[in-house]
Amino acid sequence: MGLTGLLDIKPSTIDIDGKTYILELGVINNTFLGWDDHAIFSIGMDLDFGGTRQGFTHAVGQRGEYLGGYIHEILGIVGERCWEDLKNDKVYALRNSRNDLIRGLMDFNQTRYIIFDDMFATMVAKT
Repeated sequence: MGLTGLLDIKPSTIDIDGKTYILELGVINNTFLGWDDHAIFSIGMDLDFGGTRQGFTHAVGQRGEYLGGYIHEILGIVGERCWEDLKNDKVYALRNSRNDLIRGLMDFNQTRYIIFDDMFATMVAKT
C-alpha cells in the first residue's frame, strides 16, 4: 500500500491503561529541536494526516534536562536511530477527541506508545 493509501486509513479508537484515545495515522512532515519563539528550549514535530496537518511542541526544561529522554522515547516509537531520520516516517497520533491536541504517539504496529503527560511526569519525578 502506498503512502496515499495508508493515509486513507480512518481514525479508530484504542484503550490504553483504562483510557480511550483516538488513533490516527500520520506521516512526520517536519521536526523541531531548539529555541521556540518564547525563548523556551523545545522539541516537536508536525504530522500530515493526508489533507490535514497538526503539530506539537514540548518544552524540555530550561537547560534541556528532559531532552535525552524525550528523544529516546520518540526514536523508539518510530523505529529510527537518529532524530534527523524521522521525517517521512509513519506514526499514530493519540488524542482524547478528534479535534484535540496530540497527547501521545504509537508505533505503526500498535505495540509501543508514549503518552506525553505521563512521560514528562516520570522524567520530572526522576530529577
